[in-house]
Amino acid sequence: MPQPSPSYRNLYDDFRGAFSVNTTSAKWTTSLMVASDGHVSTGDQGLEVIAPGRNTAAGSHAFTLTTGPYDPNIPGDVDHPKWLAFRTHASTAEYPGYDTAPGHVTSCEAQLGGMIHGTSAHPFGPMISATDPALAFTALVTADFETPMIFDFVLTNDAIYALYKRLPYGRTTDNDYASFTHLIVKELRRPTRDPWCPTPKGSEDLLGSANLGDSFGGS
Repeated sequence: MPQPSPSYRNLYDDFRGAFSVNTTSAKWTTSLMVASDGHVSTGDQGLEVIAPGRNTAAGSHAFTLTTGPYDPNIPGDVDHPKWLAFRTHASTAEYPGYDTAPGHVTSCEAQLGGMIHGTSAHPFGPMISATDPALAFTALVTADFETPMIFDFVLTNDAIYALYKRLPYGRTTDNDYASFTHLIVKELRRPTRDPWCPTPKGSEDLLGSANLGDSFGGS
């Protein structure tokens, strides 16, 4: 994550200092079950997370933590995020995040790069490419925990997606709704050439949208 120019104003964390999680003074929190599986470093280039294990067959990095895939008591979406951090700041309503002012626009920007390894040996046949986001992806996750809606930018090795998702966990008797996950391809990319920049659109058969339903589990 390359850093902005010296004229920027740091409001929360520029990832130049030490990165701490899950303490009373930490700015960030991760899931202690699965989504803390990564070697984390910070510095002038921002935050970097590298999978801690090794896929000897593929000769690449690999994540190592998982939940029991055949345990009916553990939902699949607990297992799919391998490293995920949310800020610990809370709104006045005690939801993670910040209060927003009526009549004003809240905006932010970030630079994100990622590389997916070890997915070519998947068991799903030729209909699923090694860079299908259902297998693995890197994402910048933004969430409205009150609704609960998710708005992500997702990277695979060949494309950038916008992801819209509504989690099922806010359902009540008086507030029933359909949960969903929807992906829209926004741009093609080649991280082997430049991990930070997309390539010009050169293959229209990759552009479009995909509605993956409630069971989508990329990470």
